[in-house]
Parts: sequence; structure tokens; C-alpha cells
Amino acid sequence: MRRARLAGLLAVAATLLSLPAAGLAYTVRSCTEYWYPPAKPGQSISDLRPERTNACKHHAIEMRSDRFGVIDGQGYFITTDVNTSRACAGGGPAFNPSCLIPGPLQRNEVSEVRNYYRLTQNGASLRPLGQGYATDGRMVFSYTSPIAGADAASFQVFTPQGAAADAAWARDRTRIYHDETPVPGMAPGPVTVFDETFAVNGGRVYEIDALDGIKLRPDVRPSLTVLAFAQPLYSNVISDGQHIYVKGKPLDGARAATFQMLPSTCPVPGLPGLKCRSELVRNTTASNFRIARSGNDILYFGEVYKVVRIRNAPDFVYFQLADSDELLGIGGNRVFQLEEMGSAVGDTVVDRTYVGRLNGPAAGYLVDEIGFISLHDLARGSGPLCGQVSDLATPERDGVPRFGPLKRLPEAQVPAGFKIAFENTRYRYLFAGAQSTEFDTVIDLRDGRRMRANWCGDGIQPQVARR
Repeated sequence: MRRARLAGLLAVAATLLSLPAAGLAYTVRSCTEYWYPPAKPGQSISDLRPERTNACKHHAIEMRSDRFGVIDGQGYFITTDVNTSRACAGGGPAFNPSCLIPGPLQRNEVSEVRNYYRLTQNGASLRPLGQGYATDGRMVFSYTSPIAGADAASFQVFTPQGAAADAAWARDRTRIYHDETPVPGMAPGPVTVFDETFAVNGGRVYEIDALDGIKLRPDVRPSLTVLAFAQPLYSNVISDGQHIYVKGKPLDGARAATFQMLPSTCPVPGLPGLKCRSELVRNTTASNFRIARSGNDILYFGEVYKVVRIRNAPDFVYFQLADSDELLGIGGNRVFQLEEMGSAVGDTVVDRTYVGRLNGPAAGYLVDEIGFISLHDLARGSGPLCGQVSDLATPERDGVPRFGPLKRLPEAQVPAGFKIAFENTRYRYLFAGAQSTEFDTVIDLRDGRRMRANWCGDGIQPQVARR
């Protein structure tokens, strides 16, 4: 008996496995419609409860827009939501065992929900106004809710100067509305919006707040200028001619008279040995950064609305190194790693004092008279030198030059095959480019010995001369 049972199960399994796995799954469809009573003024759509529910039926609907329509002479706000659930949904990181089931046995589900929100019995007069507003000639509706006190005869949607096209501004003969709410203090007339942060109406300034709505800001002057527009995770910068505002809040210690946004600078004044890009390549971690001068200070506006102040740097300029994404600043014989400042915790200034002329990039480093400075964190050390060569030929130790000042050789004295060269009283350092390569060489000036600069194995690796 058990053998017969087993044979039967095997036969069924063989039949299932013989079905084409790539065959189409079958689909089960369902549709439910919900009918809601008229909302009260100010009542949210999420607060409404259906007065009846039933399976979907065919209705003669006269759509007046993509959301407003008329059914049996009554006006409705109508939404439809369709969800599809697949038995074998691919693309995720986890394996779906349902995909082992042969295709014809897989069950997909498509569920549709239709919502009918009744607005008015006067459906014949229902007229969409745009931006989710509609009127039946007696009342004005914002999606599902009537707006208390709105004048239907004069109500109209408009786009203020500087506002986004979908910002949902409206007005009637006595009031200005934003997101269906009357703005206290605003009067019919021109409205000018400044980067969705401030609005000016009748000589008064209002702040646009996503949570609190629009509120009067008597402390802000109406002579507004957007100095830098907002980007995702980066705040805008706005001046009223007296103060500077970031995210609508006054920036401590900043005065409009001594505040200016700074462009990048290349070539770097006084430092011809620094090779930079004529235009910034915006693929860095601080891709939307902005930098400003406030008096003698520099303000770095970083990601997640971060502001870092560099104090007393009146000659500050910033630039992007050639053949690199590194964003650096120079001011007062200090070099600043702006990328690191953007990602550091708090308002940390990442800088390093340099001595003499600053050069680079060379093998991934900056070079001054003392030695090598890391591009990434501005740390001093052995630089691109490695292994025993590092012990022998590092130009400095503990910030003190070991073999006299490190000077850049004129281009005419750089050997063929190399791009940049430096020399002190003991060694000559030859680099093939902005990044470290196997051809980078250190030459001992005492005996002419050539050493591979980035050899990290045992002993010293002799460098073969490039041809």
C-alpha cells in the first residue's frame, strides 16, 4: 500500500514538474468601491469613513477633469488605486520559493479600489479650477473638502512670481489662499515667492513653512534676493539687504553688506604649482556645496544643512585639483580640505599650515618645502614613498625638514617620462603624474642610485629608468 501511495505521489510530482515553468501564471482580479459622504470644512480626507461599500459596478461618469466627475447629477472627487501582487516577484535580494512552482500554477492578484467622495448635489455646475480646487458655483472645494468662506464667484488659482507651478496658490476678492488655507494678513494683489521660503505681499514678508503653513515675518525686509537656491539636503541662502537667511533663519554674525557667494578660482593666485580645474566637476560627495565670504570669515555650506565657519581668511579661494575630485581651499598659508569638512562631525575645520610654495597634485599628494601632505585628510607623513625608501628619503620627520627645503624643479629640468619633480640636498623625487604609479622614482644624489618610490616589499627595489 505504501509503495502504491509513493508511486502515486511521484506520478503527480512528475506531472507538475513537466508543466512549462515559463508558462503564464493565472490572475485573480477583485474590485471594491467605497462611497463617502460630503466632508465638512477642514475635514481631512483621512478622517472620512465610507457610508457604503460594494463590488465595483459600471457607472455613467462624466469626468470634468482627471479627478472631478459627475454621477447621477451629483459632483464627486474620484480616485482609483490598483495593486498587483505577483506570486513570483523577482528583483529582490532574497530567493522567492514561489518561483519554483510551475508557471500555470502561480497565482497573481490584481486588486482595484475606487473611491467616490461626494462633494455637491449640484453636479451640473461642478467646474474644476486646477491644483485640486473645484467649484459648483456656490462653494469652493479643495480635493474632498469645502473651503469655509471662499467666494465661489471670484475664486481662482494663480501662480505667484517665483513660485512652483504646482504650489496651490489661490485667491478670491477678499483673501489669498495657500494649500486651501487663507493666509492671515495677505490681501488680494501681487505675491512674489523667493525659493519657496519667503513670500512678499503688500510690502510684508511671510515665511512658507511646510509644517506650520505661512506666517508673517515682520523681522524680514521685503527687498529679498536669493543668493543660492535650495538643493536636496542643501539649504538656500537669501538676503534682505540687511541680514542673511538660511532655511528662513538669520545667519549668526552675517551682514548683507559684507556677504558674498564665492565662485571657484583657477589658477590659484600666487601658487602656479597647484594644478586645478577651470570648472568644477560636480561628482564629489559635496556636489551641491556653496561657499561664501562673510567679512573676513568663510562659510562652507555643506550637506544636511551644515554650515562651517573658517575664521579670519580674507584671501581665501577654493578650487578643484586637476585630475582629482578633491575640493580644496587656500587662505593665510593654510590649505583646507573642504570635502572632509563637509563629512566631519560638527563644525570641524580640516586644515593644514604649509610652508613656502604649495605644489601638486603629485602621486596623490600636495608638496610644500617641508614634504608631502595627503590630499584626503591633509596629514603629513611619508607621502607616496613606501618601505625602506620611506625610511631613507622621507623629506621630513615630525614636521621638521631632514635634508633642507624641498623645491620643485623647473619643467625644463624634469626628465622625459615624468610630469613633476622635486629636490632637496639629498634626494630627487620624480613622479609620473597626479596619482601614484610604479614609475615614481627617488634618486639618491650622492651616488645616483634610483629607487622605486612606492615599493613596499623587503629591501629597496631598484627603479629601471623610463625611456
